[in-house]
Amino acid sequence: MGDEQRCLAYSTAAATLKSLPFTVTTMSQIVDLKGLGSGHCLKVLQETLDTGYCREVVSKRDSDKYKSIKSLTGVYGIGNSVAEKLYTSCNITSVSDIITSWGRLALNDERIKYGVAYYEDLNTPVTRETAERIQGVVRRELDQVTQGYKLELMGGYRRGKSSGHDVDLLVCCGSNDEDGGSTGGVVGSGGSAGGVGLATVSCFIQLISSFSNYKYFFLQAAYRKQSDRVSSMDNYEKCVCILKCPLQDDWTPDPMEDIQTDVSSLVTSGQNGDRGWRATRVDLVYVPQHQWPYAVLGWSGSKLFLRLLRRYASSTLGLVLTSHGLWNYCKRKLSSTLQGR
Repeated sequence: MGDEQRCLAYSTAAATLKSLPFTVTTMSQIVDLKGLGSGHCLKVLQETLDTGYCREVVSKRDSDKYKSIKSLTGVYGIGNSVAEKLYTSCNITSVSDIITSWGRLALNDERIKYGVAYYEDLNTPVTRETAERIQGVVRRELDQVTQGYKLELMGGYRRGKSSGHDVDLLVCCGSNDEDGGSTGGVVGSGGSAGGVGLATVSCFIQLISSFSNYKYFFLQAAYRKQSDRVSSMDNYEKCVCILKCPLQDDWTPDPMEDIQTDVSSLVTSGQNGDRGWRATRVDLVYVPQHQWPYAVLGWSGSKLFLRLLRRYASSTLGLVLTSHGLWNYCKRKLSSTLQGR
């Protein structure tokens, strides 16, 4: 709800409590633990132990604003700041409000109209089985494009989770392929963009992509160059897309209908219970060979774990850790001695 520092403090405290090998029943068991702080978090814990709940948490959870913001941030492409603006300035409280008020909202992010149209699909957890099927499809296509590549399923799946909200795939094709061209081969194999599309920023709406003998359709896709934007996570070349995943078990190559990209048509498609496919978010991320270990670490998560690693690298080792590498403050690179460590 806009208080990032308090959210971070709560997340750190929660992670600390989850790591304990025993059930907490009294404050004396945890009062000296690092990570709980000495202020508000301890008060919340004390109240929870005394009464079984926290009044502040219950009050915020049951507030109309919290419910509205939570619903709005569930839309693909809408973050906390946009949701706050929609709620306070435009009186938007739900996904249906966005649809009915679309003409006056001037939402420029192309992802949002797909987010509202396929809201239920994109908020349904993606099972590990589905994620591995998508990984297999990409692997079969990569087999046609190049050899000696690396393909890794990332995020919560790599941490052992059984489901996630999207599918993140890291692709590496060796040290001689530093420009991300192989990702272009995968994304553009249907002919709409091709490998050369990676030289420029391209939007692939209704991109037909052929994966071996199977025929899939990208519902929405956009290629992002390294120079596109500064990301808090990394600056890799990537294709952010929504994939139509067939609902049948064998994923046979059935022809799929073309969909108009205006909001009304997309909403109609999203409400069609007989469409035979489910919209699923898939991110293809190209990683140069020499940055692969750091990318795997960064894309494995979790956010809190990575933050603690970065803090340790900075405060203890005097280094800067990112998803691209481990850097020396002064020399701008990692010395061979530290690299061995």
